Amino acid sequence: MTPQEVEIASSNTFNIVLSESTISIEEVVVVGYGTQKKPTVTGAIVSVGNADLVKSPASAVTNSLAGRVTGLTTVQGTGQPGADDPAIYVRGIGSLTASASTPLMLVDGVERAFSQIDPNEIESISVLKDASATAVYGIRGANGVIIVTTKRGLEGAPKINFSASTGLQMPTGIVDMCTSYEYAVKHNEAKLSDDAAAVVQFPAYAVKAFRDNLNPLIIIT
Repeated sequence: MTPQEVEIASSNTFNIVLSESTISIEEVVVVGYGTQKKPTVTGAIVSVGNADLVKSPASAVTNSLAGRVTGLTTVQGTGQPGADDPAIYVRGIGSLTASASTPLMLVDGVERAFSQIDPNEIESISVLKDASATAVYGIRGANGVIIVTTKRGLEGAPKINFSASTGLQMPTGIVDMCTSYEYAVKHNEAKLSDDAAAVVQFPAYAVKAFRDNLNPLIIIT
């Protein structure tokens, strides 16, 4: 139905008539073999459009899908630049290992990751979740399929949109690290606590060099 806004004045009675939204009725969903109108889709398929993707401040597109697609989970284990792509799962981990449970990801029909694609360049993302929706992919679609469709050129006058966002990151806490001398002493103490007859990793000459800073490039043999 078409959303309506009704202004509340002094009256206590309102007559509101809902009208159909032809835009949502004609909405199409990308499936394995083309596109279908949303009302005719019987498989478990969820589609997210560009308008929803660009609203999220997340740096990775996959994190933008979390909370917008039922059954989809993203796990980001680190914020290290260049290694911050999250792992993505459809309906949980269905194999013996997490690495074998990742879904098939296709960008314009080509298998590749899409975490670092600019959200403004994506037209829609469809997530195929059940066997009837992923049947065309065979065993490759056992863990679900994510289909990314990028934007295409349209006939008409050019349009320019601009958006900007800023962010600030800082560590939650800075760990007070040991010096090389403190580490060597504690490591030797731990080794001797387990076995009094053990051979320590840092001999006396190395510990002395660390303490007095005589040889910062000392090689322990």
